[in-house]
Amino acid sequence: MRKIIDIILTYFINLYRANDWGTLLLYFGAAFLVLLFTLFTIVGFWGMLTKAGEKGWKILIPFYNLCMIVRLSEQKGIKWLLFFIPIFNVVFWFITMLKIAGRFGQSAWFAVGLFFLPAVFTLIAGFGKAECANPNIDEEEAYYYYYKPQF
Repeated sequence: MRKIIDIILTYFINLYRANDWGTLLLYFGAAFLVLLFTLFTIVGFWGMLTKAGEKGWKILIPFYNLCMIVRLSEQKGIKWLLFFIPIFNVVFWFITMLKIAGRFGQSAWFAVGLFFLPAVFTLIAGFGKAECANPNIDEEEAYYYYYKPQF
């Protein structure tokens, strides 16, 4: 890992010494846009969870945030583990976005927007006029709804 970091740092130092400001600006600009996109997505999901009656900070915890997104789509059990199956995770993410869009009273095109541009569409759902169906499920009902053993 240390060797990889040294290679990357050496590359950037060489760009700086060669006065290749255009490439440096491109790399740091792209990194800034990725961070901004991530921040907007987190804030949007925070708003969506708040509308659904959950605590918004739960979106900040790794892996648990996947569980909360699946819960937001009203799917039962431990289906969030399906995000770790390659190729199927893309299909499952789209299905999840479709169910979240439906829960917020939006169309399938909105789900396509959630799939391709989550930074924009989560903000629209989280802070727009859309209301969440079935908010504020109490804890006992939520336990049996989401984690009830199915035989």
